[in-house]
Amino acid sequence: MKSDSRSEFTFSTGRPWLDFIATLADRLGEEPFERLWDTGRLALWLQRGMGAEPEVKVTEADLEHARWAREAIQVLADAALDGAAPPQRAVAAANRALELYEPPRARIEGGRLRAGAPTSVETAVSWLVLEALQTLSGDGARLLRRCAAPDCRAVFADPSGRRRWCPSDRCGVKHRVRAHRERAKQVPGEDVGGVP
Repeated sequence: MKSDSRSEFTFSTGRPWLDFIATLADRLGEEPFERLWDTGRLALWLQRGMGAEPEVKVTEADLEHARWAREAIQVLADAALDGAAPPQRAVAAANRALELYEPPRARIEGGRLRAGAPTSVETAVSWLVLEALQTLSGDGARLLRRCAAPDCRAVFADPSGRRRWCPSDRCGVKHRVRAHRERAKQVPGEDVGGVP
């Protein structure tokens, strides 16, 4: 359905809850891109991002719930990154999602102990909200960074403390191409025709 390269899911931000909020790409740009454009896309993200079984059914109400929780988590992350008090409405939204929390069940897979996957969208969302809460209220918050691209501003974990761009590399590549073109404008006769 969607052919935009931004439709690809990001699973490189460092934590599942950060991958989840990255399902809205270019959040601050002129054209934000919704990667969860229908129930099938949310089901696919839950399978890839959280190991949910394909049998987990996703309704339109589930999709609305997931997007709503995603925005609450984003607001809480923004507040933490800005060193501001979290808005009460986002805290209340997180608490509503946490009311649906069901702990994972232990299981054996391949002879090893594993934590079970979420069995519903509400459970999955509550796990993501809990993970965000644990990160944002603890030491993990100091590892969070925002992508330097003004249209992206995606949040990611950066244990090195040296990254400027989100792990997808798309933003870093765009910045380097832009910088190259700017330098080329100042050097007479330099050909930049082959640069995307």
